[in-house]
Amino acid sequence: MIQLTNFWTNLVKNGEKNLDDVPDKIKSSVVNELIKLGIITDENIDAVKEAKIAEMSIVCNEIIVQGFDITLSDNQKHHFSLEVSDQLKISKLNDRANAGVTVLPYHADGEPCKFYSKDDIVTINTKMENCIEFQVTYFNSFRDYIQSMTDLNSVCNVEYGMVIPEEYQSEVLKALYAQTS
Repeated sequence: MIQLTNFWTNLVKNGEKNLDDVPDKIKSSVVNELIKLGIITDENIDAVKEAKIAEMSIVCNEIIVQGFDITLSDNQKHHFSLEVSDQLKISKLNDRANAGVTVLPYHADGEPCKFYSKDDIVTINTKMENCIEFQVTYFNSFRDYIQSMTDLNSVCNVEYGMVIPEEYQSEVLKALYAQTS
């Protein structure tokens, strides 16, 4: 917290820091404070958009990493996180399953390692790919929507997960929405 306070003091009061030096995780909060202080105005909307997009990118990644729940052939619900290492392991297991290996070791979150069938691994991999594909596609359309905004308050008020106006939805996002309807 002391580091953040010092950074804030250097950025706002002393003008020693550039907004680009603000870590993405807190950039949107810093920008909101700068708006309240009147340091950032409509003339600086591009910096606000950049900060909001950086914040939304972090949220997108966090949602992907949280993973998903899935019911497998044992009729039990399992949760799989999707850190990059998890994504790689699931993908490699899927490759092995598609190469003909029928019993594959892995583990759901908080569960011991066990053998999964080829079909379960393919199901887990498909769910993983769909989860990632949706979030990345949503984020890309959301980024374009934010870029189109011309009002400072509108940019500040966007939240990840909100409905993106249709004219900013990519064809892929529209197709993914249609599949879930």
